[in-house]
Amino acid sequence: MPKPGFWDARSSGGPVVEQGTHFCDLARYFGGDVHLDTVSSVFVRPSSDMGKLSEIPPGCDVGVPEEHRIPRATSSLFNFENGAVGMLQHALIMKGERYFTEVELWCDGYVVRLVDPYSPDCYVEIHDSINGRKVFNFPDDPYLTEDRVFLEAIRDRDTSRIRSSYSDAVETYKLSHRIQNPIASK
Repeated sequence: MPKPGFWDARSSGGPVVEQGTHFCDLARYFGGDVHLDTVSSVFVRPSSDMGKLSEIPPGCDVGVPEEHRIPRATSSLFNFENGAVGMLQHALIMKGERYFTEVELWCDGYVVRLVDPYSPDCYVEIHDSINGRKVFNFPDDPYLTEDRVFLEAIRDRDTSRIRSSYSDAVETYKLSHRIQNPIASK
C-alpha cells in the first residue's frame, strides 16, 4: 500500500480495519452477529524478525514509532451468536499492488469459496459432498460494482440498491476494530 498513513495504526486503524473490514462484513452476512467478547487475535509485529518480511514502500516510512506501526499478519478466532466459529487471517505479504483474497464457508456437507473478489476473475467454488465441485464465474469486478452502486446512490439520492444499513456497518466496524485491537476494545 503506497500511502504513508496506511503504515501508521493511528491514521489507518490498522490493516484489518482498513482492508479486512470487507471480509468481516461478509462473515457477519453469512454467519450473523459475533460475540465480541470471544474475539482472540495474535499478530506478527513489525519489530519481530518475521515482521520484516514485508518492507514498507519507499516514502511511506516517515518515522512512525515502533508501537504505532501496523502488524504484518493477524490471525483471529471468534464465535458467532449462533454458535459457529469464525476465523480471519490477514497478512501483508504480497509485493506491489496485487492481492490474494478469498473467503471460505465450511458448512454441513459442503464448502463454499469466494476467490479473488477484488478482480474481474472472481468466482465462487462450491464443493458439495454429494454433487462434487461446481464453479460460478462473475462477469464483473464485485468490489468495483460495490463502489459504483454506492456512488450512484449518492448521486441519485436513492439508497435502495445499498444492501447494508449504517447501523449494520457500525457492527462490522466493531468486529474489525476488536480483531485489530482486542485489548483496547474491551
